[in-house]
Amino acid sequence: MRLLAPALALALAGCVVPHRPARLELPATADAQLFARIQLAVQSLYPRLEEIDAEGFRIRSAWHPWQPGERPAQRRASVFLLDPHTLAVVVEARYLQDPFLGEVGWSSVQISAESEGHLLRQIEALVRGPNGAGH
Repeated sequence: MRLLAPALALALAGCVVPHRPARLELPATADAQLFARIQLAVQSLYPRLEEIDAEGFRIRSAWHPWQPGERPAQRRASVFLLDPHTLAVVVEARYLQDPFLGEVGWSSVQISAESEGHLLRQIEALVRGPNGAGH
């Protein structure tokens, strides 16, 4: 029994908790007008878009330069529907790494919860703002 607790702790330490994207409950069913407003909100922060799929209600930006601290970084945003009334926002970030030996490269992709919240507020302002409120 004494060995079970450490073994369980080690097993759980290796588990990755999936990211729960930032979410926005939409005031109406997603349609072309709503998609266009959301695309404007995304482009206001991430001007270059790699994927614009109005039918599938999915937008993904290209990687954009970002300087959150001392290290140069890049981030990209994805916006998609979880269901007909729930929008999900994911912002990924990667940081420039300068290893002591070896080549300069990007870190593994990480979630930027702060950037997700910022983009979500941008989208919400356009969706629920004066032009989106009566949708």
